[in-house]
Amino acid sequence: MDTVTIVIPTHQRAGLLPRTLSALTCQSRLPFEVIVVADACTDNTVQVVRAFAAHVPFRLHVVEHEARSAAATRNLGAQHAAGSTVIFIDDDIEALPSLVQAHLSSTSAETVTLGYSKPALPENASQWQLEARIWWEDQYREFRIPGHRFTYRDLSSGNFSIQTNLFHRLGGFDVAFSGRLEDYEFGYRLTQTGTRFRFAADAIGLHHDTTDLPKWLRRIFLEGVADVQMGKRHPELCRSIFGSIGSSGMPSCHGRLLQLPFAMKGKGESIISAGLKVAYWLERIKLRRRRRGVIFWLRRINYWRGVASVFRSLEEFAGWRDEQIDRSVIAFDVPSLEWGAPLAEFDMQRVLAIGSEKGLRILFDGTELLAIPPQIGAEPLTEAHIRRMIKELSADQFVPALAFQRIASAAGGRLC
Repeated sequence: MDTVTIVIPTHQRAGLLPRTLSALTCQSRLPFEVIVVADACTDNTVQVVRAFAAHVPFRLHVVEHEARSAAATRNLGAQHAAGSTVIFIDDDIEALPSLVQAHLSSTSAETVTLGYSKPALPENASQWQLEARIWWEDQYREFRIPGHRFTYRDLSSGNFSIQTNLFHRLGGFDVAFSGRLEDYEFGYRLTQTGTRFRFAADAIGLHHDTTDLPKWLRRIFLEGVADVQMGKRHPELCRSIFGSIGSSGMPSCHGRLLQLPFAMKGKGESIISAGLKVAYWLERIKLRRRRRGVIFWLRRINYWRGVASVFRSLEEFAGWRDEQIDRSVIAFDVPSLEWGAPLAEFDMQRVLAIGSEKGLRILFDGTELLAIPPQIGAEPLTEAHIRRMIKELSADQFVPALAFQRIASAAGGRLC
């Protein structure tokens, strides 16, 4: 029988733990053990956990350290895990009864399972929190679509599971990523081993996130710092992170809009503070479209402030970026696949394996239908991925063209 360890990292949030631990007592799948890792906690976190340990139907214990690092805290929990599968959940996740069983049913030696952290809004939620919930639900809706091709940026450490030996074999989370995106970096190393991601909609926990707009903008700043760190650690990712459009949607790194964050150099807090005041004022008078525009630019500026904090100048960043970017595109000698033609399963697997690494051309009756470039940090190509790409291509191009042709024909050609 598979054994399970649930690791809960926490810092100064003793008030949240009773709800988190109480929810785990209602799981449909027992037994399991729970390890709470208290990182630099000076509140009564340890006392709360020990008080619960005497009354819960699972083994519960607490481990303490002073790392002040989410990566190191999760790693410490995994080091103490006795289970063959580790489920990581954050301390603000209220697990529904199916969470543990759903993770265990989906996770294997070749797969990592992403759980569903359903946003649970606080009372009197702000407009920003309402919009953030929509964004998160859109992400999970995308995961549910057959043929979704997962990438390293789909891994969220707040609710996922992995076999313990695979976690240790990869060395766990990189503790150098002390601010943000340690889960993305770990997800990238997973994709490099050929590990596949699965989304388990029944591995559901209510996410009681209290992040407000200022805190979110601080996280965006740290994401800019972490993206530079990702590019330095894995140069092959620089094209996707800092290509002609960066992670925040900024134009070319030589564009005028990038000059402002680099010119600020630690002096931008007053601008961000002023922008937040404008956003709040626009929300009060119900000018929400303009408010969203202000937040849109605050996000961009703060992201690139984070990037700029690592470099002395825009020119230094641009020079580093240009050196790191892998300039390869889909080559002429990549394999071609005639869609719909019979192909032995072995040959299909070989073609898909080469296509995952070098790219793939999809032909229909000898005519190129689709060119799939190599996507670094994505899971290996499958037939389901290609079917979805063709379906989207048809919806975007073929269906409108055929509809226009039908309308033009009905109008006697006057629309042509």
